[in-house]
Amino acid sequence: MEITGNSIIHTIVQAEPIGPKKLFDILIVAPCTANTLAKLANGIVDTSVTMAVKSHLRNNRPVLIRKTTILYLLVWIIMRKSPSQWFAILHRLSSAPSSLSRAGK
Repeated sequence: MEITGNSIIHTIVQAEPIGPKKLFDILIVAPCTANTLAKLANGIVDTSVTMAVKSHLRNNRPVLIRKTTILYLLVWIIMRKSPSQWFAILHRLSSAPSSLSRAGK
């Protein structure tokens, strides 16, 4: 809400008019989990995200999907719960000897 001044779309009912009203030039789903991607591929509409995509595509509007990775999700979860824990993990990784640097020797 801080960036656009618009409220967040939380429900399937709120997401359904996105396509018919042509609210967006392009719909971007980022990050898109494997679960959401599988639902989209199989036509399952049970979340606001899947409804928004379906509604947008049904009206011949472009959708950009950026799949996520497990690492990205883990970082996101840790950052939400404990940013200091994430920084401690980064510090340990950066101070540990790199096996990659020895692999080429």
